[in-house]
Amino acid sequence: MGKRIAYVDPSGHIAIKAGPSQKSFDVTGENPIWGPGHSRIAFVKDAQVWIMNDDGTNAHAITHSWQGVMVQDGARPVSWSDRPIINWKCGGHQAIAFVNRYHARFGKSIGYVTPGGCVQPTVIKRPFATTDPSGAVAQFEGNVDFAPTGTRLAFGFKDPAYSYGDFGIGTDLFLANGQTHAVGTRLVNGSQILFLAGLQWSPDSTRVLFGSSNPFGSDIEVVNTTEANQTPTRFYFGGAEDEFDGRPSWQPLTS
Repeated sequence: MGKRIAYVDPSGHIAIKAGPSQKSFDVTGENPIWGPGHSRIAFVKDAQVWIMNDDGTNAHAITHSWQGVMVQDGARPVSWSDRPIINWKCGGHQAIAFVNRYHARFGKSIGYVTPGGCVQPTVIKRPFATTDPSGAVAQFEGNVDFAPTGTRLAFGFKDPAYSYGDFGIGTDLFLANGQTHAVGTRLVNGSQILFLAGLQWSPDSTRVLFGSSNPFGSDIEVVNTTEANQTPTRFYFGGAEDEFDGRPSWQPLTS
C-alpha cells in the first residue's frame, strides 16, 4: 500500500508519483483522491466532481451545475467510500461524498455521486441553521471524509456561536452516519477550531486527524470518535506567526 501518490503539480495538472518516477497528465484539477482498488482518481475541476483512470484517460465530470452541484472550496472537499452506501437513491453503490456549496432549497449540504454519475446533491443537511446578531450563517465548510468502514462521515461546520471577531466564526467537527445520513456527535466545538486544514480518519476508524488554525497559531490535532466536545490532542503547535496550510495524513495499515 501507499506506493503511488496522486497530487497536483506546479502547473495545476493531476500527477502521479511512484518511487523516483512521476508523470503529469493533460488534465487540470484540484484535491485528487484515490478510489477503491486504486485504479481511478476523483478530483475537483470547475467546482464539479471529476474522475479519471490512473493512466490519465477517460477524465470526465460526474456532477454538473444544472444538477444543483457546486463543490465547496476546501482542503478535502471530496471523499470516496470503500463500501457501498445502502440508504440513498443510488443504493448499493460506492459513493463519492462532496461538500456542495449551492442548492436552491437547502443551501450548503453534503451530497453523494456514484462514479457512473448518479447524483444526489443534498444527502446530509445542516445540523442546525442559526445565525448570530451579525448575520453569520451556520453552514458546511469545505472538508468531508468517509471512515474506512464506509459507515460514518466526518465533516466541518461553521458555527456562529463561536466568534473570532474579524477572523470569522469557529468550526465544529461533526460525525454523521454515512448510511442513514443522520448527523451524530459533535466531536469538537468551534471554540477549539477557527479553520480546518483537511481531516482524515485513522485506518482503524477510531480517531480523526486534522489541521486547524486560530488567531494564536496553527496545529495538527487528533480526537477519538466516541466523545462529544473534546479538547483535541495536539501533535504540532505553530505560533501566531506560523501558518499551517496542508492536509495531514495517516500512514495506511500494511496488508
